Amino acid sequence: MNRNFPPSPAFAAMAQTLASQIADYECSPVDEKLCEIFSETEKALFRKPADCVGDLMLKLEILAEIGQHTVIDDEEWQAIARDVQRLNGPGMSFNPEAWLRRWTHRGGGYVCTDSGLSFLATGEHPGQLRLLLKELERAQGHQAVADLIDARDVMEGAGA
Repeated sequence: MNRNFPPSPAFAAMAQTLASQIADYECSPVDEKLCEIFSETEKALFRKPADCVGDLMLKLEILAEIGQHTVIDDEEWQAIARDVQRLNGPGMSFNPEAWLRRWTHRGGGYVCTDSGLSFLATGEHPGQLRLLLKELERAQGHQAVADLIDARDVMEGAGA
């Protein structure tokens, strides 16, 4: 098969090892040790940053295979998100207006000073606000939100 995005040799080798371990696990009597070995290899594969699109594609193929038999945990999805950001830059799907609306709806605030924009997490949902701040950081969206707030201030000043 001719792949458009071949994985790096290191990822290809890890995938072969994982495939063999999955077969060992499925074709042997239930063995706790085999499950632990398979799980460690899987986690190592997802912790290793993807160096190219082929590595990312291989991770997604493995997730699809594993997802048929088990629930994919948040750590693995986060690894995919980090790989995508590293390979493709900040999140293209980030919407500063939608993010700011969600932030303020959950009780978060902000203050604009001469030194820049600061976000205040004063709401009743600190966990949700923390996740939103992580989303902002992952998407590198701080400047986009600051620009949105500045534009709103200009529009309000023009309307007054």
